[in-house]
Amino acid sequence: SLTRAGEELHGVLSASLGQIDRAVSRIRSPARQTVTISAGAGFSTYWLIPRLARMQRAFPSLSLRIVSQSHEREADASGDLQVRFGNPPWPGVVATALFSERVFPAVSPLLLGGRPPPSTLEHLKSLPLLDMEVRRQPWFDWPAWWAAIGHPVAQGAEVTHFDSYPLVVSAALAGQGVCLCWGGLLDTFLQSGALRRVTAYEATSERGYFITHREEPDPNHPANRLREWILEEAAPAVREPMQEAGATDESSAPVLHRKHSRKGIPRQKHARLVR
Repeated sequence: SLTRAGEELHGVLSASLGQIDRAVSRIRSPARQTVTISAGAGFSTYWLIPRLARMQRAFPSLSLRIVSQSHEREADASGDLQVRFGNPPWPGVVATALFSERVFPAVSPLLLGGRPPPSTLEHLKSLPLLDMEVRRQPWFDWPAWWAAIGHPVAQGAEVTHFDSYPLVVSAALAGQGVCLCWGGLLDTFLQSGALRRVTAYEATSERGYFITHREEPDPNHPANRLREWILEEAAPAVREPMQEAGATDESSAPVLHRKHSRKGIPRQKHARLVR
């Protein structure tokens, strides 16, 4: 057994060795820095999550946190980086474009049941349509899309409304109707054939997806490197509209590009055709 002096020395040495062990562990496994990305449900689901594994491989020392943010509360979005849809500027943040708004109809082969996709806009109007409807909606819904391409709204069309874009896409993938597809957002489904573009007509606007951060960020913060990585990943989405795969017989039709006001209302005098 230890003497009283030995017990005292043993206690001091045990505490010291414990501190050394913890210090070595911290050196070998440094604390992971957390970067929070705030984005809407559609962008998080269809753009961020499919790239999550690559993102983690590119930044193994980071702990990534993705926060879903409704559009109505984007002005209050928190996090180191925010992905916003709309038309900048926004107060207090710097915005960099990811990709612009290009919208066209897409359908699942399940809805077609072996039949060819709609070859005309009139045929498209006869199919069930899936739409998103929320307050303060700054993006295209079906009536705005028809108006933007210069065709009358389908009267008496069968339209099912949802309050989130992932629900719209899920219904389209299940063969329940035709959805509006944002170029750059659903490319994975278009490339795999799970969704097919059904017309070469598309509506565009000055809106788009932007990555934002505070006006005076910490230059050494890892969010800066992650922001550059996201911008590089988004670069392939910036391509000519007619390069989109899967267009049907109307692929030779002109694609209508129409300027919009900040509220998304078409301004007819600025319409132009791009061949």
